[in-house]
Amino acid sequence: GSLTEEVARRIRAGWAAFIAIRRELLQSPQKTRIRLLTTTVIPAMTYGCETWTSKEADTKRLQRAVSNMFEIAGCDPPDMEKQVLRRKLKWAGHVSRMKYDRWAKIVSEWDPRGSARPRGRPPKRWADDIKDSIKIFIHNEALRGNLGHGRRRIGILEARRAWSTVGRDRVTWRSLVRSIQDGN
Repeated sequence: GSLTEEVARRIRAGWAAFIAIRRELLQSPQKTRIRLLTTTVIPAMTYGCETWTSKEADTKRLQRAVSNMFEIAGCDPPDMEKQVLRRKLKWAGHVSRMKYDRWAKIVSEWDPRGSARPRGRPPKRWADDIKDSIKIFIHNEALRGNLGHGRRRIGILEARRAWSTVGRDRVTWRSLVRSIQDGN
């Protein structure tokens, strides 16, 4: 169950995409360079990240590789943690709106109860990132003063419902994804 091998594979795919466009990249203006990198390298590196259980070490490895590529191109790198989280949130929204007979819905809500819990800290789960980002979103909305203003929209999140329930409301979920995208 380690994602270390998958992250290494994604980094190699990112470098392969970078090498494929390197000649055109270095001859282009900066705006075009950023566009080329974000449309070729970033998708190659984040393919399948929607289902990862994020670990800080893996995210740092992705960030280091992206920073190196963007430095060679002479551009500022994006925050890979936000890129991965944004994609994960988009996928979680899709899953929450799926019908109950879909495989992705069944697996994401599955709670195995067959064995005794191992000693120590429980391993990080996929849904933990989703729950954490909802908490951060509520905190940021409170800091901006939007908690009283948009009471109905934020009230859905404040009720501490399951992320799959919150994700059914497209307007709320989009604002959550947008808050990650905007860097808040």
